[in-house]
Amino acid sequence: MLKPKIFVISKRKTYNVEYISFDDKSYGVAKEDGLCEEYDFNDVFLMANTGFKDKNGKYMFEKDIVEYRNSFFKEAIRGVVNSNKKIVSNNVIINLEEYEGNGLEVIGNIYENKELLKNE
Repeated sequence: MLKPKIFVISKRKTYNVEYISFDDKSYGVAKEDGLCEEYDFNDVFLMANTGFKDKNGKYMFEKDIVEYRNSFFKEAIRGVVNSNKKIVSNNVIINLEEYEGNGLEVIGNIYENKELLKNE
């Protein structure tokens, strides 16, 4: 199973999910100090792993901000990964399945890096 990430609203930070407790309705995450902490389903935003990787081998998650560069576009295109495994930016739609690792790079997410989309 591909592990999701969560954005913890109170901490304003994303974490990799280590386990999910459906009984307690919480996500367990490992913090930098190695200790585990649980967050209630209602206190976070879930970021599902798409299963696709960017050009650096980094997994792309829903709500990630991805930049796409190729020789056809004068400037890089930035967009947000949606639940349909597509990146949407203005009038451009990029299918992750077709472009996996080919010019795509995760540069942030909508929760921690909204400023990256200011021109989109």
